Amino acid sequence: MKPSRALAHVRQLCCLGLARETLIAELLTAVQAVIPSTANIFVGLGQDGLPCDVIPEFVIPEALAAFTADLPRVFPPLMLTKNLAIFQSQRIMDDPAGLWENFYHSDLYNLVWRPYDQYHCLQAVVRDERRPGGLLHLFRGRYSTAFSSEDKVLLERLLIYIEHGLQAAVPAMTDYADSGRNEMLILDAQGALLHASAAARELLALACFPTYRIGTGNALPLPPELEQICRNLQGIFLGRNAPPPVVQHVNPRGRFILRAHWLDPLRPAAGKLIGVTIQHQEPAVLQTWRAIRQLRLSPVQMEVCLLLAQDHSQEAIGQRLNIKPTTVKDHVRKLYDKLGVGRRDELTARLAVARALC
Repeated sequence: MKPSRALAHVRQLCCLGLARETLIAELLTAVQAVIPSTANIFVGLGQDGLPCDVIPEFVIPEALAAFTADLPRVFPPLMLTKNLAIFQSQRIMDDPAGLWENFYHSDLYNLVWRPYDQYHCLQAVVRDERRPGGLLHLFRGRYSTAFSSEDKVLLERLLIYIEHGLQAAVPAMTDYADSGRNEMLILDAQGALLHASAAARELLALACFPTYRIGTGNALPLPPELEQICRNLQGIFLGRNAPPPVVQHVNPRGRFILRAHWLDPLRPAAGKLIGVTIQHQEPAVLQTWRAIRQLRLSPVQMEVCLLLAQDHSQEAIGQRLNIKPTTVKDHVRKLYDKLGVGRRDELTARLAVARALC
């Protein structure tokens, strides 16, 4: 992806009106096309300036457990105070050793960074109404090149949009689409969890807590709804007037639909088991945006395409993008020509096909 398109994608992603947790999870990957990096992490800061939650690009349970359950061990309070003082004056740092003497011999590096192959780091303060609201960490491995001054400049350019996306008023999401993630948990007849794949545990974790809260240990809880649908399933087969064994759970990471089913035993002596499927749905606007990115449109055409897909009028699009009505008409005409469609409903159908291929 060209640098200009990668920058435009991150800027536009920050203007989709996504919830904080959803936006950060997408940004940790999207920013890699602007600044090559991997295993990126966002650390949220509370009102007291201390770390309160973590959103990783991907999960390594042991590393996250060490960081979230025993923070004073891996990050001594005195060092936290020193780092926060430095970040009051510097927005971006690229030298962990400058923040922490003998950093590469510390517990933080060996228990958390090393498992992720995080060695070179570019850290940026994301402000929330003038106070530090979080730390965005971009990483490269031990045998990769260190971040350059150009990388710092690029990150500085992105921060204003990231802060806008995290501070903007987020409308309540009512339109969701399947993310393609559908896993199963195996429970006994009393609703106790017996078996779950790594993918199922991760999906259940997202349903239980959209971020990894520091100081909790993040032991995987079973939501009360899970036990309830198991009771509903049993009640139905006992002839009681029980609700259907299905429940929807919504949080900033999307909508989760849990359904309970009896599993037939293959051996006579086997006890009854319950299978609970977890279906994940994400904000439809995010899927539509991913589909639009596959159509090789210009940045402005991408914005117009998204607004058309959201059923905005051409007048509203002009007001939203601060362009003249004649300019909007010109963009729409060129967009339709490029995609080989003639009407809005044909555009919607084209995007539905692109979404299915994402």
